[in-house]
Amino acid sequence: MEIRNTQSQPKVQALQRREPGRNKRGLYASIFKLRWVVGEIIGPVLGATVMTSVGGSKMFLFLGGVIAVCAIPLLVLVKMIRQTKLTNIGLGGDDIVNS
Repeated sequence: MEIRNTQSQPKVQALQRREPGRNKRGLYASIFKLRWVVGEIIGPVLGATVMTSVGGSKMFLFLGGVIAVCAIPLLVLVKMIRQTKLTNIGLGGDDIVNS
């Protein structure tokens, strides 16, 4: 079982039991299952199409660049959150070393 399934599965099952009446539970279950299956089909097909048309090395370089560009603001945000938490508990941002 994948991580995404373990995190969302209890919520989905609870929604399937609570929302519909007894005669529509199967319909809700099939819609939620279809949502997972469609994503699992489209992802590999789209990835294979892009990889064959563009080339594997270019695709991975592009994705690596996107990840690197997205990581910079994330690191800045994490640093800001850590400094805010430190100042909220009475420590300055320079009082301790952030790892």
